[in-house]
Amino acid sequence: MATTENDIIFDKLAEEVFPYLDELRESGDTNMYGSPEFVMEDFGTDKDTSIKLVSAWMAQFKLKVKETTDPEYGDNLKVISLEETK
Repeated sequence: MATTENDIIFDKLAEEVFPYLDELRESGDTNMYGSPEFVMEDFGTDKDTSIKLVSAWMAQFKLKVKETTDPEYGDNLKVISLEETK
């Protein structure tokens, strides 16, 4: 899939918004489903962009770390991978 100008802008904005959302989550000031309003107000984004940013930020929590051992490499080595939770 080709990268578009919008993807680049979104990525740059996400670099600023994701840490902000982490802090907002830790503060407990809002349910994170209400956080697009905060993003719109603090970053001047429109509703659609704010929802996309928050959705992308939330998607990272759908991954979990899977830790296993691989006998091929010995018992002391753990294989760590990410997998989507269901």
